[in-house]
Amino acid sequence: MFPRQGCSRGAARKPIANDFRTPRNAFRLRCVGKQAVDMVIHGSLAEYAIAGARCRIRDPEAAVASVQRWALSHDTEVLLIDARAVFGRDHLESAVRHALRARRTKSMLARTVGMETLLYLTGQHQVSTALRIAGLRKGTTRVALVAFGELPVSSFLKEKGWTRADSVLEPGGKSLHRLRVTSAERGTVPASRQHDLALERVALLDVVK
Repeated sequence: MFPRQGCSRGAARKPIANDFRTPRNAFRLRCVGKQAVDMVIHGSLAEYAIAGARCRIRDPEAAVASVQRWALSHDTEVLLIDARAVFGRDHLESAVRHALRARRTKSMLARTVGMETLLYLTGQHQVSTALRIAGLRKGTTRVALVAFGELPVSSFLKEKGWTRADSVLEPGGKSLHRLRVTSAERGTVPASRQHDLALERVALLDVVK
């Protein structure tokens, strides 16, 4: 569904769908949320917000374009994720923090912090693979969102008619098979701690970089 794209640093490529650029920023978008957490990056305050939402995605590219317009008007970057690939708020927040650290140390594989977050979330080093695992699909009804920068996420949800539902971030009822965790790997931890394997995926990306 999503065009193939490379993510090696410095690699030249043609513009693709879902790749939105401005002279100041490149926006890659995927769904929406809340809760700002302050971090200091290069001496300046940077905020990110994580939230879950219920909606119905009928046209993924149209949804991305709509969010892109909103993000541009707020000078921010927004990452929309199929919530079935998120195994707890701590899973997503860990991916965000790793991505922000990679940006700070200039070690990102992707071109934007949003896509770098998606790489960490899925434990992949190719953006195209990460999108196949966690990108929006036609019919997606549960969305996780990360918004980078200061912005009124609640206003966006109201404007789009999406329902705030952080519960969609929880691991219950989801299959780690989506993250390509094998049955052998799942057998190494108790059922109650299966989501820890998702956190391991985040940490392992630093090993393969």
